[in-house]
Amino acid sequence: MIAFIVISYVAAAYLAFSVFRLKPRPWSIAAFAALGIALIGGVIVFWTLAAPISKRAVVSRYAVQLVPWVKGKVRNIPAKPNVPLKKGDMLFQIDPAPYQYGVNQAEAQLRSAKSNVQALEASVQFAHAAVNKAEADLDAAKFAYEADVKILRSNAGAVSELKVSQDKAEHLAAQAGLVQATASLNQSNMALEAGKHAVVSAQAQLDTAQFNLSQCSVTSPADGFVTAWEIREGSMAIRLPRLRSARSSIRPRRS
Repeated sequence: MIAFIVISYVAAAYLAFSVFRLKPRPWSIAAFAALGIALIGGVIVFWTLAAPISKRAVVSRYAVQLVPWVKGKVRNIPAKPNVPLKKGDMLFQIDPAPYQYGVNQAEAQLRSAKSNVQALEASVQFAHAAVNKAEADLDAAKFAYEADVKILRSNAGAVSELKVSQDKAEHLAAQAGLVQATASLNQSNMALEAGKHAVVSAQAQLDTAQFNLSQCSVTSPADGFVTAWEIREGSMAIRLPRLRSARSSIRPRRS
């Protein structure tokens, strides 16, 4: 701005004294000098009011220290220092093999838990069938015993006491069988519920293992660039920053 004003001022002076043949008299020289001082001084005053000047300047940038969620050996580092990065770009990768083994094991445990639930469901169905059979046996034994009692009351010699005792014993045995079948059914139901909880637990373990596997690839949380590395390929990355873990400072770029 000042350069433009100076060039314009010199061009105006040249035109006035050379082209238009204005004689260099004291008043004309003083007028042009006052004009130059007024122009440059006005610009300086305007800048001072519009953009205050300070001897102290502070430049701040946000830096994010990154600590990996999982520990392991650093396999590769695609990011380069002071090279602009986009959000989601990979910074470095931890060897995923141990965490892949964890995923495989969790998947096997989940399959086993689901198979166990299927077997327990079959046991519950079998227990239901046993309860139904016990109820039918109880009804038959009760009917036989009550029939003997009625006949014995109407005709004392029509039914032997031995047969009545046998029918009574079978009735009591049928009652005990129903109680036992019902207890087995309840036990099967409780085992089935425990098996279903085991499936939920196995699914949670699988989700955790898959999450840990995904955390082996550390990505940039925002647009920026790497300012400092504390890791090298082959070094051990851990989750504790106070032990100089694998960290990188990401500074957001100014738009």
